[in-house]
Amino acid sequence: EEAEEATQRLQDETDREIARLMHEQEARDADRAELARLQALADRYATHVPELPREARLAILNAQDARTRNSLEQMRRVIEQTIEAEDVAALLLLLADD
Repeated sequence: EEAEEATQRLQDETDREIARLMHEQEARDADRAELARLQALADRYATHVPELPREARLAILNAQDARTRNSLEQMRRVIEQTIEAEDVAALLLLLADD
């Protein structure tokens, strides 16, 4: 009976460790996929930068050139800020028309 309990404990620990490792791998895979998505955006929109605000243009060109996690994250932040600023500007224009 003690041997069965010890075997079950070992199996439970093994199952937990496998689940933990799988979760960590899934997180790494998701992170890599997000970075690949951001890099694809940088590559795609680097040719369209004249239509964007200066800070967004610089962030996209830097991400496309540097191809680092930091540059991609900076590009994402700048684009999100640009979108928020444009949303606020559009809202202010709508309010001004009222």
